[in-house]
Amino acid sequence: FGMIITNTPLSKWESLSSLRLTSKFGEFFIKCSLTLLAIEFSILAEVGLPAIVLAWVGSPLALILGYLASKKLFKMDTDIALLTAVGATWCGASAISATGSVIEASSSDITLSISVVAFFTVIFTFVQPYIALGVGMDEAVAGAWIGASVDQTGNVIASAAIISEYSTEVAGIVKIILNSGLGILCTIIAFWWQTRTSNNNGNGKKFSWLFLWDKFPKFVLGYFFCSGILSLLLSFLRGTAQADALQRAVIDMNKWWFAIGFVGIGVGTNLNDLWNGASTSGVIQGYLVSNLLDIGIGLGLSYALFN
Repeated sequence: FGMIITNTPLSKWESLSSLRLTSKFGEFFIKCSLTLLAIEFSILAEVGLPAIVLAWVGSPLALILGYLASKKLFKMDTDIALLTAVGATWCGASAISATGSVIEASSSDITLSISVVAFFTVIFTFVQPYIALGVGMDEAVAGAWIGASVDQTGNVIASAAIISEYSTEVAGIVKIILNSGLGILCTIIAFWWQTRTSNNNGNGKKFSWLFLWDKFPKFVLGYFFCSGILSLLLSFLRGTAQADALQRAVIDMNKWWFAIGFVGIGVGTNLNDLWNGASTSGVIQGYLVSNLLDIGIGLGLSYALFN
């Protein structure tokens, strides 16, 4: 919607011009939404070890391999290679936005990565479940595979629903576990990025914990704080209508903050620049390699853990 406003005659409408203000605060809105990805801590114990291993072993492995492939094979810049690999192997736009804030990536790189990931996610949302149906894949395996390799929670649910209700349940659990690791991922990236910057700095600047804290994604603290509050409240409200209402309210607020943030990103996006960037940066090739690695590793682990 934001890109439509900016890149069509609608941009001349005075009544819509106020929406451009969101482009200045898009990153703030997205960080707020990331804190609202909060989950109840007890879910980690309930879903079992297979889902945790699939989410927290398979995706990091695909991320590392995808990043290295993008750098070595397609000579991509470090920022865009990392953003693309994170988006393809973790949780799409939210992971890109979170990582972008950690490494201080340019808004153009963030927008380009999000746009490419979002475009191909729509395709894989329908391709993967029909492959699973075509080969007669077990429902649990198919759900785990989709939850681990399809980006964006909404797309995961829509994709797994094509197979069965049970597949949807398994996919949703795996995706929640994957999302819950975003804060840990950003912390690791912040540490690695600061170490890398110090090593590459020609003036011999040493690693600084103070500098790391300055670059540390503060929304991670908000995420764990919200998760703690949610876990505490649900422990008192469990089994009541208020507990269901509270969880729905958190999810709805997360979606609204994301929507406002992405409108801001879209308003600041020029489609001509976006196309030129996609065709010359290697981001499409990098995404496809990273995503195919994620799909392959996810499929192997799903068969090993859920069959």
